Amino acid sequence: FGKITTKLCSLIILTTKSIFVKPTSRMISKAALYLLGFAASQALALDLTAAPGQVWSQQLFGAAGGNAQAYSGNGLFLTPDGSEVVAIANDGKVASYRASDGEPMWNHNPPDDDGSATFTVETFSGITFSTANSESSFMVYSVTYKDADSAGNDYTVVVKRDMAGDLLSVSPSLQGEHSGSPVVSDDGSYVFLTHNSPDKTTGYFSILTEDLGLVVTRSNAGAFAPPGIYHSPEEGFYDSIPGIADGFLNTNDLILWSLTPEATNAPVPAGRIFAFQFATNFDITAVDTLNYFNLGSNRAFQAITPPVITNKGRTVYWSTSRSEYFCFIGNPNVNRARFNRNPNLKRQFERNSQWSGQPIFSSPAVSTDGNGGAVVFGGSSSNEFFRFSHFFNGTEGEQAKVVIAPTPNTTATSTLIVTSPVIDPLARAVYYVESDGMLHQANYDTIEDIWTESITDGVQGKMALNEDGSILYVMSVEGRILALGVAEEDTSEAPTGAPVPTLPPVTSAPSVPPVGQPSDSEPSESPVAQPTGGDTSIDDTPESGAFTKSMQLAVVSLVYTFLL
Repeated sequence: FGKITTKLCSLIILTTKSIFVKPTSRMISKAALYLLGFAASQALALDLTAAPGQVWSQQLFGAAGGNAQAYSGNGLFLTPDGSEVVAIANDGKVASYRASDGEPMWNHNPPDDDGSATFTVETFSGITFSTANSESSFMVYSVTYKDADSAGNDYTVVVKRDMAGDLLSVSPSLQGEHSGSPVVSDDGSYVFLTHNSPDKTTGYFSILTEDLGLVVTRSNAGAFAPPGIYHSPEEGFYDSIPGIADGFLNTNDLILWSLTPEATNAPVPAGRIFAFQFATNFDITAVDTLNYFNLGSNRAFQAITPPVITNKGRTVYWSTSRSEYFCFIGNPNVNRARFNRNPNLKRQFERNSQWSGQPIFSSPAVSTDGNGGAVVFGGSSSNEFFRFSHFFNGTEGEQAKVVIAPTPNTTATSTLIVTSPVIDPLARAVYYVESDGMLHQANYDTIEDIWTESITDGVQGKMALNEDGSILYVMSVEGRILALGVAEEDTSEAPTGAPVPTLPPVTSAPSVPPVGQPSDSEPSESPVAQPTGGDTSIDDTPESGAFTKSMQLAVVSLVYTFLL
C-alpha cells in the first residue's frame, strides 16, 4: 500500500505541477485524464502550428488532359478510415491519394456517354461514402452529360465505386442536371438524389437501389436544391400529415431539401421545404406509395445548398437566399421547432452587392453539444465570415424550450467564401478559405486570424481535415492538391506507468445567434454558384467540445479535492 500511495502522490504532484505552472486547457485535460486512469486521445497530444507546413502536394490532371478544374461542390473527401483522400473535378475525373504521403492510389475518367460526340461531361458533385452500418464499403457521385446541340437532351447518372476505385455500377440515365451530391441510406441499400431540367422549371427526386437500379422518380414544378440526410433519427421531427407521412417513432433516414432559384438577378420567390422518409415497416415493392412530401406552406427562402441536420434529427440549418439563415432548433417536446412549422431562429447577414437575392454559397460547419446547443460557422452571400451560436435556457420544463441566441461574430473577407469551413476536433480553431485562395486558421471563439496562407489559383472545392486535426487537405481551382500540416505532436511525456487506451475523437462544442427578417430583393448582376451537396448529417456524440471543457473543470476539482 505504501508503494501505491507514493506513486499516487508522485502522480498528483506531477499533475498539479502541469496544471498550476502552465495552465493551458490542453495540459489540464491531458494530466487530469491520466489521474483518472486513462490517457487523453491522440488529438490532445497535438499542438496547433504557428504556420502551415506542406506535407505533400499533387496535381490532378483532367480527363482530357491539362489540369483538372475543381469548382464549388467538387473538392477533397477523406475516406471513412482516413487512409486516403479522394478528389473529384468538374470534368468527372476522380482520383485517390494516400492521405499520409500523397502516393497516387488510383484515378478514373467519367464513364462513357451514349456515344454522341456532342456531349460534354460536367459535375458539381462531391463524393459520398457509405456508412459503417452498410454491408459493403463504397462511394457514389453524380455526373451530368450535356448536349452542346440540344440542352433538352442533358442527362445525369450516378456512379458507384468500391474503395479501391473499381467501378461497381452506373445508374440509368436520369432527366436533366444533377443538383449537388447524391446521399446514401445508413444501411447502404438506397441512394437518393435531386436533379433538374436544364431550364430549371422542373425538379426531380429519385430513389435508387444499392446497385443503382431506379426505384422511382417524382417531379415538381420548380427546381430542387441539393438534399441533406440524417441517418437513423430518433423520430421524424414533423407533425403527422394524415394519409401521407407520420414521423412518430420513425427512425428511418430523413432526407430534406428545398426549392432553388430558377433565375439569377431576379427577385427570389417563395420557397418550399420537401422531405422524404420511408414509412415504418415500408414495402419497397409498393412503388406507387413512394413520394416526397411538403413540410408546411410557402417559405420565405430558396437555397443552392443542402441543409445541415443535427441533434438526433431535430435541428436543421438552412443557408438561404438574401444571405439569411433559417434554423429549426429542436429538442424532445419542443414542438414549435418541428420542420413543418416556422423556424425558431433566423440570422441575417450582409447581402451580395450585385444581386441582393443571392443565396449563401455553402453549407455551414456545425459543432454541437448534447443538449441541442451549437456553434455555427460559415460564409454569407457577401465578403463575410461568421460565427453564431445558440443553446437552450435549461434542460427541463419551459426553460428547455427557450433558445438563447447571442449576437454573432462576423469578419470581412476580400472575396466570397464558396465552400464550407472545417472545425478543429478540439474546438481551438476553424479553417475557412476565400475563393481567391486566402486560407485562414481562425480562433474558434473569436474567429480572429491565427494565420493566413495564400493558395495560387483560388479555392472553391471542399476541404478536408484528418481525424486528429493534424493535416488539412485543400485543392485549388486548377487541381493542385495540398496536404498542409496544421498541428504537430506534443513532445511532453506522459506520467510513467500511466495506461494509454485510445479515446473516441472529440467532435466539438456549443454556443448561440440573432434574428434577421426576410425581405424583397432588387436584382442586379452577380455570378451564381452551382449547388453543392453531400451527406450532411452530423454525428451528435457526447464527446463534444462542451463535454471536454466540462470534464476539464470536473477533473481540476477532483485534483483539488485530492490535495485537500
